[in-house]
Amino acid sequence: MSSIAQRPRDSARVRQRAEELLTTQARDEDPVGESQALRLLHELQVHQIELEMQNTELLETRERLATLLTEFTDLYNFAPVGYLTLDADGIIRRANLMAASLLGVDRDRLQGRSLPRLLAPDSRRAFSEFLAAQFSGKGPSNCELVLADGSGAAPWIRMEAAFPAGGQEGQVALIDISETREAHALLLNHQERLEQLVSERTRDLEVRNAEYADLYNRAPCGYHSLDAQGRILAMNDTMLRMVGYTREEVVGRMNIRNLIDATSQDRFSVRFPTFLEVGLCRDVEINFRRRDGSVFPALVSADAKRDASGRFLCSLSTVVDNTLRQEAEQKRQASHEELERQVLERTRLVRRLAVEATVAEERERQAIAHDLHDDLGQLLHVTSHQLDLLVAARTSAEREPLAAQMKATLAKASRSVRSLTSQLSPPVLETLGLVSALLWLAEEMEQTYGLKVEIRDDGSPKPLSPTLSTFLFRAARELLINVAKHSGGHAAVLSTVLTGQQLVIQVEDRGPGVEDLDLVLKRTQGFGLRSIRERLLQMGGELSARRSPGAGWTITLGMPLAPEPAKEAP
Repeated sequence: MSSIAQRPRDSARVRQRAEELLTTQARDEDPVGESQALRLLHELQVHQIELEMQNTELLETRERLATLLTEFTDLYNFAPVGYLTLDADGIIRRANLMAASLLGVDRDRLQGRSLPRLLAPDSRRAFSEFLAAQFSGKGPSNCELVLADGSGAAPWIRMEAAFPAGGQEGQVALIDISETREAHALLLNHQERLEQLVSERTRDLEVRNAEYADLYNRAPCGYHSLDAQGRILAMNDTMLRMVGYTREEVVGRMNIRNLIDATSQDRFSVRFPTFLEVGLCRDVEINFRRRDGSVFPALVSADAKRDASGRFLCSLSTVVDNTLRQEAEQKRQASHEELERQVLERTRLVRRLAVEATVAEERERQAIAHDLHDDLGQLLHVTSHQLDLLVAARTSAEREPLAAQMKATLAKASRSVRSLTSQLSPPVLETLGLVSALLWLAEEMEQTYGLKVEIRDDGSPKPLSPTLSTFLFRAARELLINVAKHSGGHAAVLSTVLTGQQLVIQVEDRGPGVEDLDLVLKRTQGFGLRSIRERLLQMGGELSARRSPGAGWTITLGMPLAPEPAKEAP
């Protein structure tokens, strides 16, 4: 608006100046002719039009300059960056609104103030050096400074300088870098944290890698990797110990064929190409040769590692030393053969025992028949004869002696029946059990053989099957009969003790006994000591004999308890 109002005044001054020049020129020039005057008039008119056009352009240029000045002023004043004009002493000559805002001072009061006084004490020296360097044309063109406490809202600023060479003043730009500094500090903090996490993760990875390497190298089986030609790419410590080489001698230098024994070369040559195509093999028996020339069998399993296109990269192979397995298989085979031999021997023993049992049973029958004929039969014959005499007797004096003789003969026959019954199976064994039957046997031994037998029992229940009770009773009877016949003494001790699931019967004689018990075993027949021992072994029991110095023998029978068979319902 001001440029438009000044336009008439400017035109008037120009016209006035032109008239004065024209008058001066008219006085100085000589009179001219009419034609010359007309030509001169034309030139003046043209010149006048040119001047008017130039004047118009000047006015438009002036308006544009005024507009640019206004825009520049607004841009300077309202710029988002603070601008200052400083002299060599750091005195503020000019400042825009943003600079005043950053420095925390009104713009009207800012001019003429010293900028160093608005800075923190630690930043004043740095600013002085920076300002001196700028006026001398040396040093960096920027620096970072801290404002004084309470002097502004932005404690950190960045100063960008532009000082003309040899000038008395310079321009600086102030940029608020507080957020940048905070972001930078936060970034540094995150960077430190990230570096710490990376360091921790790196340590974890190193530990895990060390653990994996330790597991790989100290695995109980060998590991190795091969390329498509069979060259060794990797091998763990276990495999290296198996073959007796170092890693430097094997990895990258040897082909796996160099470690395979000649007995397995053909098998490897056939299986390896198939593995390259299929990518899998399991438990292939390969004989490896150690560095010292010894050979060991192994089971090899492998998987193929391929890239995304399916191209073979390497094998991942495991090698298990098969020596112990083969030895175990050989031992198992030997044990199997030994077991078959023992079964065969046991079968032969069972058959022999069956035959001996049959023979013993026949001998027992013969002995019973002999006892019935020679003992009980004779007694019954005598009793019959005495009965005939008793019937024929006429007087009581004749009948009384015959009746007494007949009574004595019948008593003897009764004892013979009881003795025969005890040999087979006493009734008390079925009704009262083994211990009661042994007490009855002690009485029979004293009456029949004059052997006093002391029975000692621990008092614990002894659940025995009828078959086992009969066998143990007959075994104890046979032992006591041997004591009566061979010990030379007149007393014995028979004890029964239950220890866990085993019943122990012990017969101890009190006589000098025999020197060689094996001789007695060989001489006895029927249900003798040898038969007792063999039957005990067959039934899972055992028999042992021990002789005390200056005393008799102690025979011990050990028999595991068999559960009582279930009784059938009536």
